Amino acid sequence: MTTPSFNKVIIVAPYWRNPQHVGVYRVERFVRWLSGEGAEVVLVRAGRRDRAIKTSFGLEIEICDPLGRSWDAEPDIYAETRKKALRLGFSSIAKWCFNPDPAVVWAKRAASHPLVLVNAKGADLVLASSPPESVHVAAALLAARLKLSLIVDMRDGWLDEPLKEYLGNTPLLRWWEGRLEKRILRQARQIFVTSDVWQEMLAKRLPFTEAKTTVLTNCYPQSIPAVESIPQLLPQSEKFTLLHAGSFTNSKFNNRPGLLLERLWEGLHGVGETFQVVLQGQLSAEDLADIESWREKFEAKGAAIILRPPVTRDHLLLQLQAAGGLLLLSATRASILAKIFEYIPSRRPILAITFRDSSVWRLAKIVPQLFVVDIEDRINSHSVIGKFIAASITNRFDSVVPAKFSEEHNRLIFLEHIKSSIGI
Repeated sequence: MTTPSFNKVIIVAPYWRNPQHVGVYRVERFVRWLSGEGAEVVLVRAGRRDRAIKTSFGLEIEICDPLGRSWDAEPDIYAETRKKALRLGFSSIAKWCFNPDPAVVWAKRAASHPLVLVNAKGADLVLASSPPESVHVAAALLAARLKLSLIVDMRDGWLDEPLKEYLGNTPLLRWWEGRLEKRILRQARQIFVTSDVWQEMLAKRLPFTEAKTTVLTNCYPQSIPAVESIPQLLPQSEKFTLLHAGSFTNSKFNNRPGLLLERLWEGLHGVGETFQVVLQGQLSAEDLADIESWREKFEAKGAAIILRPPVTRDHLLLQLQAAGGLLLLSATRASILAKIFEYIPSRRPILAITFRDSSVWRLAKIVPQLFVVDIEDRINSHSVIGKFIAASITNRFDSVVPAKFSEEHNRLIFLEHIKSSIGI
């Protein structure tokens, strides 16, 4: 029998019981990878009570959120109270009262709770994955108290392309939160980010992070069902289908569907084919109004815009394979949106509207089925869109599924740097 690489690992993930939080997929991989090395995993999450639950991977500790926020998939009994608070301006007040975010109240309680402290004894390290950034507050406090190594995993930047828009236009808040970020990153033994651009931005702003920062991307789904398992994924139609999966203004970078539809519509000159644009996912009232403003323009070019509700992940993976082409809007320079790791294995042509030299733009160098259009260049994008449409119609294009985004590749990177951080 091989000797386990780890004894015990603490993971802070308050959103663990919320399947709609994309961070769950990343943390779930960490749990599996560490369990596979023989580690007992103690996962600390938020909830409505204080309790410890035995699990297949070790222990799940639920710590009540003092602010009464819902972190799981159960009905949110505080939703109406929160709406009233927002109407009274709570969100504006909160950014001045809570550093880095309101979840810090839970984070400080979790880091000092007896259930956590007792069950954290004998651990090798503490790991947290953001956002919210307050998870790193909990992990840093716990690591310092127990003299453990701290591992910081940032799925998005903290002060680089921040999700909180006010950090970009409120210098005092940016300075205040920046002090906290710097202190935690100095304490960290290892920092993971999800793209080369995030790594470059962080090293430029905080040079001391460069030597301990590693790119650990998101991954393809563990398994992709065969398209034959559902004979009819999209309605019978003579029109070929271009599919966009996911949300727009409800997404983390507040994308607008009009940005995607405008660039697509401009590139349709001389296509000579009828097709349908399927927008699959949860759409806000703002999204719907934006989409309606483009419907007649598309219909004039023989294109129908079809709206479809969200589906299960497995069903979506099948739909991606069945579509003629896939649409992606990425109004961010550093982030690689999680959905692209579902898009790539479908081996369908992908049209990405993004910034030049962004993380998604750079992917086109190794993913030939990815056609990238500069979100800021309205003149030179027509030929790229034409090539994408042609590939979608004719099925004549090259495709690659790079191994660097596989679970196995990232698992080895993760374990190598985790072990190094604790001297294994």
